[in-house]
Amino acid sequence: MCLSSASPPSPRRAVAGLFGGPGLWARRTFERGMGRESGTGRESEIIVEAKHVRRVRYYPLSSEIQAITSAAFAIFSLTSSTLLTLTLVMLQSRSFPLPRTPFPVLEELSLYRTWIDNYNYGLVPSLDYRLPTLRRLHLGSSAFSQEQVKALLGMSPQLTDLRFSEVENDVDLYAALAGLVRGLKASEDRRDEEAVDSGSGSYPSLETILIQPRPLPHVFGWTDASQYVDSLRSFQKLKDDSLEVEVTYLAPRESGLRILDEEAKEFWIDRLGEGQGCWDTGSKVDLEELLERANNVPRSMNRMMVG
Repeated sequence: MCLSSASPPSPRRAVAGLFGGPGLWARRTFERGMGRESGTGRESEIIVEAKHVRRVRYYPLSSEIQAITSAAFAIFSLTSSTLLTLTLVMLQSRSFPLPRTPFPVLEELSLYRTWIDNYNYGLVPSLDYRLPTLRRLHLGSSAFSQEQVKALLGMSPQLTDLRFSEVENDVDLYAALAGLVRGLKASEDRRDEEAVDSGSGSYPSLETILIQPRPLPHVFGWTDASQYVDSLRSFQKLKDDSLEVEVTYLAPRESGLRILDEEAKEFWIDRLGEGQGCWDTGSKVDLEELLERANNVPRSMNRMMVG
């Protein structure tokens, strides 16, 4: 968790905390699997090995989840009234990670999910949950569902900037965003589920949508190739349909290990230093070039035969 708040006498106060980051769970999981405990002569080896398994989704003990959640909400209780920015690598929990009372002055929110399960409903805010001053929203991992994306958009009526990073595995961004880029502006009091589902909530200030696709695989199976290219084509249609919102595509990162908590903190620190953070468009890419690259990725013959 990383956050900054407005707090006298200084105009901004920054606080950074790490609660249940992927590295912690990786290390504990590896130690349990090897039958080792911290403090042994092999601890350094354990830490090195843990870095190689950080991409795995971990399921910590319920007591650990409770401790992490309690610590996070204790910080929220102290800072919520002045909180300006929040970056949260979402807790390994099946409950919505933000407090029941919304932040009254929050301007920027970045959320990352570290694991996928089949019980997403608790991670969806209620229809009347609002972040009335939120201007920038970044969803930064592939573990979000379509329902979560719609609900998170619906709670933020004053958005100016959106970013989606590698969310397209389980999210149809065209379906979620088509109404926004076409300029379908509903009245501000339209809060029903239909408005959220159609993506036609009230976003009179929305200016920019940034989309970073997932990395191109080095080798495609037939299904992989079709899904990836279809996603890029839907992104192109989203840009073509845009009337009032600028849609920009960022180059996918190189394939390999992505450590969410480190990426999230790096963006957050850059923003505190008046940098662009995750809103930097220096890596923007032409979607036609990306489509050409995707079409040139070698296909796996074995998987093509299965398909």
